[in-house]
Amino acid sequence: MTTRYDIPENGSFIAKYNNDQTEYTIYNASQKKVCSFVVDYQKERPVQEYVYPNHVSYIEVSPNFTKQDRIVDTTLGMINIATIPVVLSFSMILCVTIFIKRKLARPIKLLTNAYSKIENNELDFTLYYPYKDEMGKLCLAFEKMKNCLYQNNQNNQNNQNNQKMIRQFAEQRRLNAAFSHDFRTPLTLLKGHTTMLLSFIPKGLVSQQEVIDELSTMRKNVERLEKYVNAMTNLYRLEDIEIEKETINFNLLLKALSDTTELLCTDIKYSIKTSCNNNENLFINLDIVVQIYENLLSNSIRYANSMIDIDISMKKQYLLISVSDDGCGFTGDQERIPDSQLRRQTCL
Repeated sequence: MTTRYDIPENGSFIAKYNNDQTEYTIYNASQKKVCSFVVDYQKERPVQEYVYPNHVSYIEVSPNFTKQDRIVDTTLGMINIATIPVVLSFSMILCVTIFIKRKLARPIKLLTNAYSKIENNELDFTLYYPYKDEMGKLCLAFEKMKNCLYQNNQNNQNNQNNQKMIRQFAEQRRLNAAFSHDFRTPLTLLKGHTTMLLSFIPKGLVSQQEVIDELSTMRKNVERLEKYVNAMTNLYRLEDIEIEKETINFNLLLKALSDTTELLCTDIKYSIKTSCNNNENLFINLDIVVQIYENLLSNSIRYANSMIDIDISMKKQYLLISVSDDGCGFTGDQERIPDSQLRRQTCL
């Protein structure tokens, strides 16, 4: 802090210099001593003498910054700069978290409970979801299907219609089983990214660019969830899924599979091998291929001990993707599971 020494009007001062110190003595107009002080130039800045016409009004002495003072000053400046992006990033993470809890968690829980009741033939209930968004449409469609099934069970007059509703219910079960598996991966990724950001941002362990990259990845997974919701709303059978193929370069597919593997295999080692030409063009639906690959990889992660091997190759006009691990594999009883049940674990 700067110290100021006022010199009385018509007063004077005497400065005695000695090595790195100067002793100042201030006198008033009657040449009586007012005060005296010593300036140490190793600890304080040079004296600033403010001179008015033919008279020195006052003397100011400012302390020199120590190394610790400069560190504190630099730290406070960095904190001031980082405050805005940190608050903005935290707000965006909070918005994504609120979106998941308000828009997805509740309707998924309602649908799961409704599915359990229908499975137990408990049809005397109402599936109520007050909002008219995509999930609201899905809940409404599920409610209509339940009501139709309930009426058919009550009347039991038209066996043909009843069988049709049963088939529709079976298809809905297949859809629920398929999409519930597909929901798990993006929800797991969103949870992981949210937990990481909430842990690292307050500690200042991530840069603004890293935060933006994480939020971009979270946004992509939210968009995937929206696609799944739209598909569930408009589909009645798995066979009705329309696969629109396009020509893409093999490098694009390899990058998508590598990024997916890196996100999912956070606690396990893996290797990716390919014998394909990097410049080769493929006529496929990239989203469908990545979706199937995620299901295979997720199942492998659940049972692997320490290592997963991925092999990508081409055989004639077919793309072959093999995912293997060092887990225990199938037991004798598991090998006799019907093929339809095995397909249901990794269907689209």
